[in-house]
Amino acid sequence: MAKLEYKEKQRFRQLDVLLLLAFLMAGLIYRCIQVGFSGLKTDFAGYLLFIILIGSAMVYFYNLKLITVVN
Repeated sequence: MAKLEYKEKQRFRQLDVLLLLAFLMAGLIYRCIQVGFSGLKTDFAGYLLFIILIGSAMVYFYNLKLITVVN
């Protein structure tokens, strides 16, 4: 087995991308609350879907990492 010479772990911590996604999510939550109080239930499901998708993207980018191993 080869001797491990170098190992590096990098995480994705681009604050501008995460803040942009958080800003979009906050806007969608605000709009979802407005639509919910107006009684239009057909638009509510669409906004909820986008909130789930953006939340999933935020979790994905936060947990993204690159591991480099040189033997």
